[in-house]
This record gives sequence, C-alpha cells and structure tokens, in this order.
Amino acid sequence: MSSGSRTHSQGRSKTHAGLPAPKKLLQIDWQPRTLAVTDKDETQLVKNPKTTLLKFLPGAKTSWTDNKKVNLAQFFAEFQAQLKAYVDDSLAESSHTVQMIADQQSVANKMVANAIEHLTHNSVAMQQVIQELLVEREANKVAATEPLDIEMPDAPELPDYNYYIQEAISKGWIKIIAPEPASGRPRAASLFTQEQFPLPIVPSPPPQSPILPFERQQQSYPPGPSYTPLPPAAQRSFTGGLF
Repeated sequence: MSSGSRTHSQGRSKTHAGLPAPKKLLQIDWQPRTLAVTDKDETQLVKNPKTTLLKFLPGAKTSWTDNKKVNLAQFFAEFQAQLKAYVDDSLAESSHTVQMIADQQSVANKMVANAIEHLTHNSVAMQQVIQELLVEREANKVAATEPLDIEMPDAPELPDYNYYIQEAISKGWIKIIAPEPASGRPRAASLFTQEQFPLPIVPSPPPQSPILPFERQQQSYPPGPSYTPLPPAAQRSFTGGLF
C-alpha cells in the first residue's frame, strides 16, 4: 500500500456548502460475483458474522449480530456490497477535488479503472480464502455443524482517492485548472496576496509517469460473475493489498 494512503471510516459523503454538484465523472459499473462453491457448502454458517465483517471492512454499516445465522453465500454477498459502498463513498468524496484538475476525464478514468480492479481483486481474494478453508475443513473432518471461522492473510486495504489526488497535486504530478473569471456579479478581492507568500511554492520534481499513485501492474481475473473453483494445489494466494 502507498505510504501516503490511509483508511478512513465508511460513511456517506457530504457536499460542501457553496460548491456546485460534482460532475458525473466517477461512475462504477461492476457486478458482484456469485460464490463458486457447492450448494451444500453455501449453507455453511459463518462464525461471528458481524465481527468477521468489521474485521475486514471497519466502519461497515450492518444490522448483523454475532449471534445471527449467516451462511457463506450471504456473507460473501454482504462483503461485496459493503466493499462497493466503501469504494463508492471514497470516489464521491473526491469528486470536488477532481473538478479542480486540468485533465479531469483522464484522471477520473484512471480512478474508475482502479476502483473496479480493487473490487474484483478483493472479491476474488475472499472467494479463494473461503474455498481454501472449506478444503481444509474437509481434510480435518470438521463437523458440518461447526461454524466457519473466516481468516484472511491480510485484510483488504481500502482506497482513499481524495487523499491520492491531493498528494499528487501537492507533489506537482497533477495540474490544477486556472480559476474562472467572475460572471454575473462582482467578486470580492482575494484575501491572499503575493506578499503573504515571499517564497514561491515549488512542487517536487515530477516523476517519469504522471499520476503515479493510480497505476499498478494489471492482473487478470476469471471472466463473468462467477467461476469454477480451482483445484487446491492450483489456487492462488491473495494478500488483498492493492496500493
């Protein structure tokens, strides 16, 4: 994960007073996956479903309790829904900052592509973890009535797109558009003057590739909303980290 990236609490984004509604630049078209396990395994109950969900997605808003009977199919669906809600909120919070950027559409496209990759990666990672746990349970002859304790090697790392943009702007990787002239009514004089800033603000030298925080090595995933589980020996191990 990028050293500057941080996890923030999940919640509804707020529109700042006096600012226009953000342009619809950050729309995600992503479909959740179907848990690829047998019908029998789908009904396997999850141990402490609320605690388990919050362990992976802190701040997730759920009505579950740890005593609620939640099976694997339900848990997997809720995990994906809560993950997408978090990513949607992170994109929404960055909308006004994106409008300050000169090349808005290019940056927005990179963010949306990264968000879809993030969702797909963590969805696949959770499915792989569940499949491996089921294989382990069968090998150890654990009773089917025993709830499944879901553990991941690393919890999903959650994106903070507003921070990524601000960091890129502060380092000179992204240019901000010039302010628009006043129209319709006179604008009061600016509270800032050149005398207040005796030293010029010099950004850090730009890297070879602009907008570096949004680029990472592409990974390929099985197509479609679901896929056939791989044999245990061929299953990949995911860490859940993206940035």
